[in-house]
Order: sequence, then C-alpha cells, then structure tokens
Amino acid sequence: MKENRKNTPNVPNLRFPEFEGEWKIKTLENHTAKIGDGIHGTPKYDDNGEYYFINGNNLVDGNIKINEQTKRVSDDEAIKHKRDLGSHTLLLSINGTVGNVAFYKEEKVMLGKSAAYLNIEAYIDVNFIYHVLNTPKTQYFFYSELTGTTIKNLSLKSIRETRIALPILEEQTKIADFLQKIDKRIDTQSKIIEDYKFLKKGLMQKIFNQELRFKDNQGNLYADWSEKKLGEVLKIGSGKDYKHLKSGNIPVYGTGGYMTSVDDYLFEGKSVGIGRKGTIDKPVFLDGKFWTVDTLFYTHSFDGVTPYFAYLLFQRINWLKFNEASGVPSLSKATIEKIKVRIPEIAEQQKISSMLSAIDEKIVVESKQLENLKTQKQYLLQNLFV
Repeated sequence: MKENRKNTPNVPNLRFPEFEGEWKIKTLENHTAKIGDGIHGTPKYDDNGEYYFINGNNLVDGNIKINEQTKRVSDDEAIKHKRDLGSHTLLLSINGTVGNVAFYKEEKVMLGKSAAYLNIEAYIDVNFIYHVLNTPKTQYFFYSELTGTTIKNLSLKSIRETRIALPILEEQTKIADFLQKIDKRIDTQSKIIEDYKFLKKGLMQKIFNQELRFKDNQGNLYADWSEKKLGEVLKIGSGKDYKHLKSGNIPVYGTGGYMTSVDDYLFEGKSVGIGRKGTIDKPVFLDGKFWTVDTLFYTHSFDGVTPYFAYLLFQRINWLKFNEASGVPSLSKATIEKIKVRIPEIAEQQKISSMLSAIDEKIVVESKQLENLKTQKQYLLQNLFV
C-alpha cells in the first residue's frame, strides 16, 4: 500500500498502488435503490411460523443473529408486511442500539421498526458499502444525528443524507476483499477463544460432577471431596471508596472490571472478586496489589482451599439464586459465607487448577491476539476510506 503523503483531498491515507484519482463524494441516497425500515407496531406471533421477527439488536458483526428470544411470525404475516430485500441489501440498526450493520442473505425474516434496510445499487460493491458504514467517520455522523432522550433513534432522512466517498468499482472490490480477509481472521480467532472456553466448561462439568478424578503419585485416587461452607475456608473483604487516593499504578476494580489506578492498595495477593451489588454473577480472579470499590467483595485468608480453586468454585455457583434484593441484585457477606460447596484436598485442587489455569492462560493470550486484530481493523477503517 502507498501513503497519501500530499494529503490530497478525497483520497484515503492508505491506498493500493495501482489506483489513482480522487474519490467521488455523494450521499447514500445516490447509491441506493431504496432505504426503508420495518413495521411500526407488534406483529402477530406464531410459534409455528417460518419467519423470524427481527430488530436492530439482531444485527451483530455483519450477520442476523437469531436466538431463543427471537419471535416467529406466520408466512401470511410476513407477506403482509413484506419489504423489498435482496442480495444487495444491507440492514442497519436505527433505534436503541444504533449503527450495527448486517448483510441480508435471503433469510426468512420480517423487519421491526429498529431495523432499516438499504438496497445498494447493482453497480456498487455491497461489501464496500458495508465497511463504509462501519468506519469511525460514518458511525460518528450517525451518532451526531440521533434524536430522542431515553431511546436514541436514527432517522431514515439522516441515513439518506449520509455522505460517502466512492472510488471506481475495481478499487471498491479490492478494499472490500482485503477487509473481508481481516474479518475472517477475526472470526477464526474468536472461534479459537470460544473453543477454549467450551473445553474449560466441559472439563469443569466433568471434574465437579466427579466424572473426572485425579490420582496421586502412587496412582491412587485422592480422598472423597468434603462439603463445607465458604465461610469455613475463606473470608470476604469489603471494597471501599478510592476517591481520596492519588493517581498511581495500582488497579481499582468494580463489578464492571478495571476502573482506574491509584497509589494505594486494599489487598495484595491472589483473590476472587464477586459483586456485592449490581452484577453479582461474574466472579473475577485478582492477583497482586489491588483496590476494590464498595460494590465488589474480595476474598482473603484462605484455609483449606487455594485462591484459584476458590475462583473455580465461584464460577460454579448460581449467584442469582442468592440475590437478596427485589430491585438491583445484591449479596451480603453472611449469605456468601453460608453457601455450601464440595472441596477436594489441596493436592487434588492443585492438579485441577494446573489443568484449568493453563486453559485460562491460553484464553488470555488468544484474546490479546484478537484485540490486536480488531485494533488493526480499526486503523484500516480509518485510513482506507475518505
């Protein structure tokens, strides 16, 4: 690729060397046969119907995602509210979740009001337009055009007026094909991570159901697991406010993860964080010096259980079952300490932890590689387009 060293207007910062000349800037309306949205209202659902009723939240990473919550409608209902969708159609989320783009691939779907459709002209590479819609510049324009206070909305008028720069078809296809290869690498990397998570989940299921047991150095099974209350094997520490502290290099964690860094620590060592209020079902493994805020408990003073094995135990607990509030989910120390778990002896814990922590480490490594790929793609989206 070559760089646009002269900062020529209407030319991208990065470009394949075989192409020259300025790109033509027009509105999306100039490049689409039609832009419209789905029905405004609730259709008649039919559990036996062949068509799915989708909205903007079903548009994920270029695809239409159907899940257990997605409702079905009858053929008659779908035909009644039929939209003109085809192989050159892109779908865009425009209400609530805004800016997600997906290809329409002849799926049997009926659109709701939060999903817009763009029928791209046949002389334009639809894959190129897909990436244009995902560029920071276009996404920023969408967000600048949002209306509404609680629920944000992007109007069809704003979509039609979105300005995009277009090169000749050959250059469109070259860029689109290149970015599609990056997307495939991202998909493959995501699949690798999901496979590791699935492997860990399956192994944990077998280990904690006693279907998979470990043996000592003499080839004998370890002793039977014993039932104990969490309060017998560890203590629960409370998070505190950090705003009186200065900026530093010690991480502060809340239920949403890392928040900031300060100059003092609440605890040093290996620990498990579990939400006191808000997100109470996402335990995290902590190591080193750290601070937790009031909404995140941390564990310490382990007796008969290793910190990592405690983390595995916490992953197995249905925390929402122990929710103590009718509004925002909440847990108390007393409730956590009374939860009963089955624990093997330390030697077996260490063998279990060694196996599963190795998978966790692989997940971390592969996740960093995935983030690097996503960062590369963002760079390309910023520089391959005008």
